[in-house]
Amino acid sequence: MRIALVGHGLLPIPPTGWGAVESILWEYFQRLKAMGIDVEIINEKKRKAFRTLLTGPKFDWVHNHNERGMSRMRIACAVRGMRLIGTSHHAYLWDDLDPNSLDLLRKSAYAPYHCALTPAYAEAIRQRRSSAKVAVVPNGCEVGQFECAPSGSLGAVCVGRIESRKRQDLIAQGAQQAGVPCDFIGPVKDAILPEGASHIGEWTRDQLRRQLTQYRALVLMSRSEGQPLVVVEALAAGLSVVVSPAAAVNLDASLPFVHVVSRDEDLPQALTRAVEENGLHRQAIRQYAEAQFDWDRIVPLYVDQLKQWTT
Repeated sequence: MRIALVGHGLLPIPPTGWGAVESILWEYFQRLKAMGIDVEIINEKKRKAFRTLLTGPKFDWVHNHNERGMSRMRIACAVRGMRLIGTSHHAYLWDDLDPNSLDLLRKSAYAPYHCALTPAYAEAIRQRRSSAKVAVVPNGCEVGQFECAPSGSLGAVCVGRIESRKRQDLIAQGAQQAGVPCDFIGPVKDAILPEGASHIGEWTRDQLRRQLTQYRALVLMSRSEGQPLVVVEALAAGLSVVVSPAAAVNLDASLPFVHVVSRDEDLPQALTRAVEENGLHRQAIRQYAEAQFDWDRIVPLYVDQLKQWTT
């Protein structure tokens, strides 16, 4: 089996700093190699990636993570007899798809095979391409690389690009009402943080793995998400999570350390509870992350799915 993993060509793989999709591709690459599978990363912009697939080595599977390059990938795969898989990491707001989201979904549906991050994305692809082979394959996490202290000494943290979609302004307000200290980590796209909010800049991947465990709860109140990698990373570090329904995909909401907040006014209470009770659940949180989201579990399931599609 020969697999090509196709990225966006915008950030390096492995990432030196920010880059969730790049981190995901790198984890797939490392584990597929460890399983003895011939795998390459094509991290080029769509036109150059198209030329590489037309003229370079032939693959059994081309797994494209760049929605805007899907039509070109489909042509290259058809010409050379390669199977094309699509995965979209876009943050679709499913009850109100804007023109950009509709365009990305249309382009994603060009692929005859799909590894969907969420059931909602899987269903959207099936509706647009009834012949598509679709499986739900969630994002994982390198759980063992995250430190998990027996307890956290800090309050809440929000990790992610500061932007309107992620509603850090709401989080800052809710944390203030709850009396819970909250740090914000990530690059700034939109100036939405209120004056006095604790923005401590960006972290490297190494800092995230070492320092996230200092906190007791991660909060992410996004209006829309694909499957946010940082939520799984927080679980690996032993944090409780306070999340919007959009950020809660693939989580078991019945667990005492998963707090899904559907109404904005419920955020302060959820934050308070998550921070106060986190010490009771640290070991169980880590075990949940290992059992459900460790890449060493996810990647073999991915390989089994590809084998099923070829039989």
